[in-house]
Amino acid sequence: MSPNNYREHWRRYRKLRNLSVLLWAAYVPAVLTVTLLGSAIFNSYTPGFVLGGAWLVVFLVVGIRFVHWPCPRCGQSFSGTWWSNKGLLAKECAHCGLPKFADGDGGSPPRTS
Repeated sequence: MSPNNYREHWRRYRKLRNLSVLLWAAYVPAVLTVTLLGSAIFNSYTPGFVLGGAWLVVFLVVGIRFVHWPCPRCGQSFSGTWWSNKGLLAKECAHCGLPKFADGDGGSPPRTS
């Protein structure tokens, strides 16, 4: 892969973004379903608590990886700095200015800041 071709990086970014959103959106329905089924079948809420705790750990790990996803051009956190992070709303790298989903540098020099 050419160093200025970022398609594979953005493909991994989209995959991580979609997984983050899916984990967030499906948490309550999945845990509620398992809790209700566990209560009906085992007369216990424990399956719901176990799934809820495990789900939160996975969501935390995926979320941290997504928020600190490295920019394909400069390698620093794409969506923010240590004091500010735009997460899903970032339209360009907070460090070098690379636009989100850019195929390459396009001749634009990295931002110096």
